[in-house]
Amino acid sequence: MSIWARIAVTIVMMVLISFLAGMLWSSLFSTEIPSYISGFVGGIVAIPVWEILEKFKATPEKK
Repeated sequence: MSIWARIAVTIVMMVLISFLAGMLWSSLFSTEIPSYISGFVGGIVAIPVWEILEKFKATPEKK
């Protein structure tokens, strides 16, 4: 998997999890989630997603 594909997947997962966290927060507290909490959640999610995607890194073929 190329670096651009890993970056794209990581960004999509960050946005998706931040959105879901906002929905959960809204249903629990009946108010919008503060932006710094949403950013924190997205950033925390990015770390394991990036590490998982590192395992799918393409390796050059040996001749």
